[in-house]
Amino acid sequence: MNRKHLFPALILLASALPLHAAQESADSAASPISYDFIDLGLQKINISDVDDDADGYNLAATTSLGKSFYLGFSVAAVQLKDYTVDLDSQAYNLSLGYHHALSRTVDLVLAAGPTHLRVQSNGGEGSATGGQAQVGLRVAATPDLELAAVVSHQRIKGVGATAYGASARYLFTRNFSVGLNLGGGDDLSNYGASLRWQF
Repeated sequence: MNRKHLFPALILLASALPLHAAQESADSAASPISYDFIDLGLQKINISDVDDDADGYNLAATTSLGKSFYLGFSVAAVQLKDYTVDLDSQAYNLSLGYHHALSRTVDLVLAAGPTHLRVQSNGGEGSATGGQAQVGLRVAATPDLELAAVVSHQRIKGVGATAYGASARYLFTRNFSVGLNLGGGDDLSNYGASLRWQF
């Protein structure tokens, strides 16, 4: 692969996987989505110039802080193997989020916080810390269907990357839901599914 694109792609992986869970956590009085949840997801990631897709998982949790704020934490792991790269990475994100109701069914979501990326590869290992921010929209399409879109930006060791994502989540009980997501950015695209327990 073209290795000059690898580090920005890893930054996008660090942002795209966990943030899809966090940005959906905005709530309003009429929304079935809770501030308090645990979310487990699986992902497939395609990076330009890499023959095989990477596999990933993410674990995210949020808790409400008053009426309009929430605190989120997530960890995402990605494994990538092809004939030139043998790589494992883990990304850790901590976010303080705020949401504002644009209407009864639409929320504007803002979040920011630190991020930490660890990488192990056939060329060695290393870690770096940076920051991330995101803006998104949540739409309560029906009482059981949640739609969301997000744009996020991360900067680690002077390298910045922007990612985007969209998701749909269906609540099949009051406390459990399943979601599908699509996302990506420069040199990267991803898709996946997640199971959420909200309480």
